[in-house]
Amino acid sequence: MKAEQLIALGFKDTSSPEDMILNDYTYQNAELQINVYGNNIVDIHIDGNWVNVPNCKTITDIKHLIRLFLCK
Repeated sequence: MKAEQLIALGFKDTSSPEDMILNDYTYQNAELQINVYGNNIVDIHIDGNWVNVPNCKTITDIKHLIRLFLCK
């Protein structure tokens, strides 16, 4: 996933300092928190716990994940 695509969806760049290799992007609102880091590793915060989402590898997958948790 490209940084520009994640930022366009509302993610914020929460990467480590410049000397670190790890890229980190976080999406957060009142109901949902998603963290994308490294090489397309996606975690979601559910019921006070972080859970890895192993099949979420593309920007389309991220859009579906957001839609899944924000639809009422």
